[in-house]
Amino acid sequence: EAVLDNPDTCGISEMARCVCDLTKLFYGENKHGTATACTKKTGDLCNRPGIQLNQRGVYH
Repeated sequence: EAVLDNPDTCGISEMARCVCDLTKLFYGENKHGTATACTKKTGDLCNRPGIQLNQRGVYH
């Protein structure tokens, strides 16, 4: 559901920051320092190759 958003700086200059995996059609937003709650988008458009969501679950 979630992936690390800052792999290059995690543990060096920043704490781990997780975001929903938009490429697998999970979406959601979280406040800084909290766990990410992701929702899986379903529907006809999800079956098309190259579909990706933004954090609010809108196709782009």
